[in-house]
Amino acid sequence: MASSSSSIHNKSYLYDVFLSFSGEDTRKTFVDHLFAALDQHGIRTFKDDERLEKGKKINFELLQSIEDSRLYIIVFSKHYASSSWCLNELLKIMECHNKGERFAFPVFYDVDPSEVRKQTGPVGEALAVHMNKNKSEVGKWREALKKASNLSGWDVRKTSNGHEAKAIKSIVERVSLELRYIKMGVDDNLVGMERRMQDLNPCLEIGTKDVRMIGIKGMGGAGKTTLAWAIFKKISFDFEGKSFVENVRERAFKFGLEKLQEQVLRDVLKDNGIIVSGVHEGENLMKNRLCGKEVLIVLDDVDDID
Repeated sequence: MASSSSSIHNKSYLYDVFLSFSGEDTRKTFVDHLFAALDQHGIRTFKDDERLEKGKKINFELLQSIEDSRLYIIVFSKHYASSSWCLNELLKIMECHNKGERFAFPVFYDVDPSEVRKQTGPVGEALAVHMNKNKSEVGKWREALKKASNLSGWDVRKTSNGHEAKAIKSIVERVSLELRYIKMGVDDNLVGMERRMQDLNPCLEIGTKDVRMIGIKGMGGAGKTTLAWAIFKKISFDFEGKSFVENVRERAFKFGLEKLQEQVLRDVLKDNGIIVSGVHEGENLMKNRLCGKEVLIVLDDVDDID
């Protein structure tokens, strides 16, 4: 029997994050780096030039992708308000945000938050141009810009002394934290699962620089794998790399330990080209390639502690 949960937990989403941005300003610079960082952390992100299928109407598919996303990152830049597409995206994003089920985060890139809020500077100039073509829409766009600019977010020029890489790291960390609480699967909602996860929390010591090894023991069918998978999903966003290795006993017997080492290295380093030909080679690769990284590795169904 499953416990009750909010609608955001029950709805199936195609994307974790929808990126709204002006391609003219940021597609090949800031947004490109942000997308890569989100992807590296396993956060499924919609970016129009990555996901749109050829031959489909852009407007409809973009709006549908907003519906299919959990969170929104709005990258305001000098030419964002010049695009009616961006402004219509913003209207839809704020509509979803205002329902209280999903959240939007503004990022101000090379534009001051006050310019978006008060519609001055390049934002005001763009809206003035729109008045000649889309007068009926401008009022709604102004209100959406004002509300979005008042949300908690980041001014890149004032975040980490203007270091974009550090600003992106901060954004990814915040998004990961939000997803940790809302990206819950069926296993997490089973009655009694949350209590068992809480009991295990003190052993995890998330955030420490030490290496932690934790064993979950019990009879077959007691829910060890279910508990391990629920914990893995909940905390994996805190780590640079992660790997969940299933059926260790069976797979080690059939294919050898080197194949399991190969999976861990490929998962954590996100490199499917890694090949491990022997156990000792695998040990050395792990020592050299994983040294200094914060990683989460779960080995399921282990019958030999060595």
